[in-house]
Amino acid sequence: MWIQEVQQYADVGYMDREQFRKIFDELDKDRIKEHPPLPGYNSPVLQRLQNIFSHYYLTILGNAVALANVVSICTVLVLNSDKSTAERDNYIMEVSTALWLMLL
Repeated sequence: MWIQEVQQYADVGYMDREQFRKIFDELDKDRIKEHPPLPGYNSPVLQRLQNIFSHYYLTILGNAVALANVVSICTVLVLNSDKSTAERDNYIMEVSTALWLMLL
């Protein structure tokens, strides 16, 4: 249905705002509103790993680690903002970045 409308406007070369909104709303209806099912594995080890890594609390932990990373980087940048480039000691930034990378 909407494909014919789009092709109709392709010949003209333009469409007004309401026509665009109507087509966009039609396309937006097909959006997937739920996650696809997790794949099933025969191996008990893989099933256990899948249960562990797909757990909601692990997602929360990952978000907390990312937030702490952003806060620590911003803190170091603010503390070093009044220093010139030659005076800055990037050792703390390098160590904290390495620690965050090892946690992730």
